[in-house]
Amino acid sequence: MPCRYDGPYDGGDSTAQHELNKLSQLLCTICEAIESRSGHPVRFFSMSVADWWDEHKAADRRRREAEAEARRSEAARDLAEFNRLKKKLGK
Repeated sequence: MPCRYDGPYDGGDSTAQHELNKLSQLLCTICEAIESRSGHPVRFFSMSVADWWDEHKAADRRRREAEAEARRSEAARDLAEFNRLKKKLGK
């Protein structure tokens, strides 16, 4: 799943949420490029951007871990079902 805006948002407007997601994706891409090209953390922006970036990276890390765990759980369920069917068919 791509980056998304995870901050506070009270509105029910899906267009505004979509725009926030696009802006978060853009800022994430820019910060990643700066860090990978410079080899330094994003600290020369305002502290609010640097703080957002730290929080965003942590949220991305948690999201990736949750997605990996979901894939492992699904694979385990699939394997259990395969073994159940294999046993049922006597193979």
